Amino acid sequence: MPTIVDVAQRARVAPSVVSRLLNADPTLRIRPETAARIHRAVSLLGYQPNSAGRALRSSKAAAIGLILPDVTNPVFSESLSGVETEAAKLGYVVLLGRTDDLKTQSGSYRRLIGERRIDGVIIQVSNLLKDSAMSKLIDKRVPTVFINSRIARVAGSVVINDESAAHLATRHLIELGHRGIGMLAGPPGLYTSHRRLIGFERAMNEAGLEVRRSWIVDGSYDVDTGRLGMRRMLRLRPRPTAIFVTTISAAVGALAVAREAGITVPDDLSLIGLHDFWFAEHTSPPLTTVRTPQFALGIRAMRALAERIAGSDPVDLTIEDPPPEVVIRGSTGPPRASRIRQSR
Repeated sequence: MPTIVDVAQRARVAPSVVSRLLNADPTLRIRPETAARIHRAVSLLGYQPNSAGRALRSSKAAAIGLILPDVTNPVFSESLSGVETEAAKLGYVVLLGRTDDLKTQSGSYRRLIGERRIDGVIIQVSNLLKDSAMSKLIDKRVPTVFINSRIARVAGSVVINDESAAHLATRHLIELGHRGIGMLAGPPGLYTSHRRLIGFERAMNEAGLEVRRSWIVDGSYDVDTGRLGMRRMLRLRPRPTAIFVTTISAAVGALAVAREAGITVPDDLSLIGLHDFWFAEHTSPPLTTVRTPQFALGIRAMRALAERIAGSDPVDLTIEDPPPEVVIRGSTGPPRASRIRQSR
């Protein structure tokens, strides 16, 4: 079984440097290439830090809590994978809890903290809880990092650039020739909903296009809400020729309703969804999406939490690399009038 000495020899550093890096020592000054060499050595050798021994020496649990609304949601599952990958490198285990349990004294969040089984916590805000309500539920004595959410007067978050992603999605529709563009938005009061609306409006304003409030339908980030939102959108007269859906799960629901209503996508209506996952290629037609760095989000959130546990001040970070990108598939195209003109 490989030891810390084996890792140090392979990485060409002292064992103490390996230990300090894996324990997120805030006083350690190390070049990025050296840190990368150590992490590669850990991975290649399959080194597993002695979490029990480290916990006894440091009076820490060598575990963190990850609180998610729904681990089956593809958006959350990819960031979860990033958290677990980075946690393993840093010598932590990840214990899962549900965001809904924050509201009860007997929930997993309270139990993990009360039994001192975790050193810190990463929280993904629930779609059903507004940010103002969330700030009252967390235990501020425990190092905390919010993932893809930013709470007023509560520092410590790592987010993707939702505004940029929404701007990119809307601009794609505009560049195809659409002028009447609607939006299936997220829950009012949620940080991500607000940022995505700003990005949508900015793209429309830059193009000199009207933002019709009746074409912005509030909802949530799930399939059923996408279905309900699309039904409302299809009743509008006039209705948009293209729709930006602020999450891929809702986009799947919206696409299904359009098909049931006899709407041909993209001839009659173009759809683009935010986030990209494997099943987007297998809808009918395949969904055009904006790919966002969910895995990188999880990795950076875990690093930020390790720094908080080590005593660093909380910071708010936005993932800019890799940037969001449009993945063009079959659900977007020029509006029908443009297609007719092009065929003449």
